Amino acid sequence: MKKLAVLLVAGMFVLATVVPVLAQDDEFKFEMTQMRYTFDHEVNVLNAEGDMSEYFDDDFDTEFTFTRGDIKIFFDLEVADSNLGGDVAPQPSYSDALGDYGVVWTPENLADHDFSLQLGEFNGMSFGRSINNDDGNHGTIVVSWKMGQIGLALGYSKVYEGNTNDEIDGDENEFRVKADVPFGESGFNMSAYGAMYVASDVIYQEATETTPEYKGDKNILVAGLDFSGTVSNMDLYSEMGFASGSDEESGTKIDLSGFYVMGGVSVPVGQVTLGIEGGFSPGDDNPNDNKDEGFTAVNSDFWLGQIMHDESLITRTNGVDGGLSNIIYALATVAMDPSDKVSLDAGVLYLKPVEEVNGADTYGTEAYGSINYAFSDYATYSLYWGVAMPDKDFIDQTLYQVTNRLQFEIK
Repeated sequence: MKKLAVLLVAGMFVLATVVPVLAQDDEFKFEMTQMRYTFDHEVNVLNAEGDMSEYFDDDFDTEFTFTRGDIKIFFDLEVADSNLGGDVAPQPSYSDALGDYGVVWTPENLADHDFSLQLGEFNGMSFGRSINNDDGNHGTIVVSWKMGQIGLALGYSKVYEGNTNDEIDGDENEFRVKADVPFGESGFNMSAYGAMYVASDVIYQEATETTPEYKGDKNILVAGLDFSGTVSNMDLYSEMGFASGSDEESGTKIDLSGFYVMGGVSVPVGQVTLGIEGGFSPGDDNPNDNKDEGFTAVNSDFWLGQIMHDESLITRTNGVDGGLSNIIYALATVAMDPSDKVSLDAGVLYLKPVEEVNGADTYGTEAYGSINYAFSDYATYSLYWGVAMPDKDFIDQTLYQVTNRLQFEIK
């Protein structure tokens, strides 16, 4: 009943907002704003045993929009999804095929303030490279506007299905705020982000005849700050963040905490752009003290290289989940566009843990990059490559990955 009431209130609000606008004389417009098909062929060795694997993979998704007046309705359809070996693999259900969707209201009389109200399931309030806790939660509402030169956004998400038990009023809620502040005519901008995730009576293991049901609470506060801009012809970037909270799983309460700092600079030299970047996030020095001191409390799309962080490192550090945790890294990059159709990039990455992993105090070095060729405005071929030379105490095997990608895209 509680969830039904929330849905009814949200539905009435949407109707009250949308119907008056749709009743205007503005012209209806329906269009496919994006269609993309990607086909991959990958060959790799990503384990210490030197086992080689090869697979074909594909992904097909589209985006549709419907507009009238101040209202825009959008939704994504992903007909086939990457399934590590499923050539032209269809989505298993309609709900899996339907991606981001929502309604955006942008009133013309508030255009000077960049005001918009968005309802639905979508990604749109993530932060930086290391905080990205947009899971497209069911029941998301975001309002954004500009106050002078400062851009503000407030968001709320509620999970209506998944890891909670209705009979015990399990609940998951997330509150988010983001602000963008430009520094006059200096070319520098600061962004601040905060999120509070509150979950009660979350089911960590489904009940069966032989397995008990575990329930617990999870409360996490996340905050981040980034500062970027241009000096002469150099682009500067820095980011920092922290997390604090608690996670109660199977009757054990774990205190969550952690932080990270990272930054870099890039500079064009003729047709070539050179870059250097580095970052740090502490590890969990005592995993048995009911404290998690790594920056593992939030979802993240952060990655480094093609192999070391994104593949091998993740599987060997127990729950890093793609984020920035227990890492010190240094990265040098180079990129160039020899012609309108060809682009090249490469990087050299050095990684080491703050706290030793399996007795190794260094992860190793990786070289990686890509070659991209545009056949036309709609078709592109890319070759992604990576060669990792891990420390022998970490993984006693040279790792490599080569991916051929053909992508068709219409926007």
